[in-house]
Amino acid sequence: MLCLETTGKISRRRLVVWESIRVIARFLNLACNRAKKYLSAQAEPAYQRSAQPRQQLGSYEVLE
Repeated sequence: MLCLETTGKISRRRLVVWESIRVIARFLNLACNRAKKYLSAQAEPAYQRSAQPRQQLGSYEVLE
């Protein structure tokens, strides 16, 4: 998954600068298929994280 900054660069270069998908992919070091995928998407992808199964640090006590 690409970061939102990169997807913004893809759409900006296509809609404002009128660059081809091939040029965009070459400039951003992406595959053409990936650039096409994000251009054809209706909305920008949102970050989704699954629930964390357990705490990484575990429980601890505060010493005073």
